[in-house]
Amino acid sequence: RDKATAKAMQRMVDDLGARGKRRWDLLERVVARDLSLPRLFDAYQRDDLAALDRERADLDLRREEPGWLAHLEGRVSPGEIQRYRTHVRTLFPKAGPWWRSALTPERAVEWLASRPVGPSTKRKYFAAARSFMGYLVQVGKLPADPFDGVTPPPASDPAPEFYELPDVLRIVEAEPQPWRGLWALLYGTGMDLSSGLAP
Repeated sequence: RDKATAKAMQRMVDDLGARGKRRWDLLERVVARDLSLPRLFDAYQRDDLAALDRERADLDLRREEPGWLAHLEGRVSPGEIQRYRTHVRTLFPKAGPWWRSALTPERAVEWLASRPVGPSTKRKYFAAARSFMGYLVQVGKLPADPFDGVTPPPASDPAPEFYELPDVLRIVEAEPQPWRGLWALLYGTGMDLSSGLAP
């Protein structure tokens, strides 16, 4: 509707078409609606058509999510699938493509470190991301897993369990000698195994 803009777009088409650079690939993408004319015009105005070329060569990994989720069915529980999906989506922008080129080891380290959760939950985020990356490598969409070499937080020590006296007696009496005396000492005092075995 704006004559000046329309004329500028026409000059761009002339420059990219038969009278100029012969960038038929870009013009054909506009005709095929794979690329909008305003986006082409913006890139042309910035003299950054190379960005459109890089984008064309890239891959939107958002399109691979349904295949990955289907791949998980029967391997993990439905609740686990939903948790994996939620965790992996935090690795990418909420809107727009999930560009393969943005998945670098540096991005993997930064993403895991920035999760606002404790170490045990970070390990769950890490497991979800490794699952998605492993699937992408398996189906040939990634040449390598960007999380290779990324170390998740160490697992927390399990919380100590307390047994009532009848349970302790049952455990101790089930042990053969000479271990029965050691188990009785450990359970009765709360001593660590290494201390109980010390000479």
